Amino acid sequence: MFGLTSNKGASGTGSIVINQPVDMVFNFIAVDFFENYPRWSPEVQELELLSKPPLQLNSLVRQVRIDNMQRSESCAHKGNLSTG
Repeated sequence: MFGLTSNKGASGTGSIVINQPVDMVFNFIAVDFFENYPRWSPEVQELELLSKPPLQLNSLVRQVRIDNMQRSESCAHKGNLSTG
């Protein structure tokens, strides 16, 4: 009825204009991902790289979040890290 039995993962899109040089934004989001991700997603309580370092395309990442006082844990493959 609501797709709750689907084996497809959730996905979403968004956009924002950031008035900074591309290399600075890329480093903030991709290179320093583990240090900075909780800064724009404060509900993340734990973030762990499960794949062999360094973080790269298709690396497996585990996160623990607290949303509306509900704890959830998930693992996902990190998506495209390109600047283009």
